[in-house]
Amino acid sequence: SSGINAEWPLRPGIPTRGDHLKAQTTKGYQARLDVAATGIWNKFERTFFDIRVTHPNAPSNKSKDLKKLYKSHENQKKRLYEERIIENEKGTFCPLVFSTTGGVGEMCERHHKRVAELISLKRKENYADVMKYIRTKLRFTLLRSLM
Repeated sequence: SSGINAEWPLRPGIPTRGDHLKAQTTKGYQARLDVAATGIWNKFERTFFDIRVTHPNAPSNKSKDLKKLYKSHENQKKRLYEERIIENEKGTFCPLVFSTTGGVGEMCERHHKRVAELISLKRKENYADVMKYIRTKLRFTLLRSLM
């Protein structure tokens, strides 16, 4: 075990009235996320993740800079979920944005680096080898999901 406790997939979100949340924040039963884990950023802190896969070669994305495309998707997910996670769940939120071409957003890259760091420390393995394993495993998982 790497010291990370993951829940996946998550049960439906706890319905909230959301009176105190911004209008664009997702509320009620639509407010469920893809994955939650404890121990990613801090030992006892619960982090919630929502995953998005984007296709940068789609006609609507072709003219967009790749970094801006990732950032746009990350910001959209944050607008939908982050406030509720902080206010209601007392956790942190990390959008994981992947592209069909194998790239990842900035937050996703930070997440991968942190998980690789935790695993390499726990198992006393080389960080680069762990990172390579994580990236390879994710790419094949994404590839399988596209077939």
